Amino acid sequence: MKSDYKKINDRFIKALNDCITRKEIKNRVELSKLLHTTPATITQISKYAQNVPYLLLIEFCKRFNVSANYILFNEGPQRISESKKDTLEDLISRVTELERKNK
Repeated sequence: MKSDYKKINDRFIKALNDCITRKEIKNRVELSKLLHTTPATITQISKYAQNVPYLLLIEFCKRFNVSANYILFNEGPQRISESKKDTLEDLISRVTELERKNK
């Protein structure tokens, strides 16, 4: 059974690849620049050598209209409409809950 963090990485990678397929971004290098991280970080996440940092995840979700609830909890659709964006307070609460469960 995969850990919660590996499942989160799986869904993050799927959403990232969907952004490339939809031509919202050219590649992972462009994504890393948009998210103020390094290409190595994206590669490490893809290889399960690193978990997705929550701040990077939240920035990715806000920038590409991806549901953080989908990536973190596999709930709801991957994409969200502008009117249903996750609130920052809700995300912080849910992330805190996830971290508590994984301790």
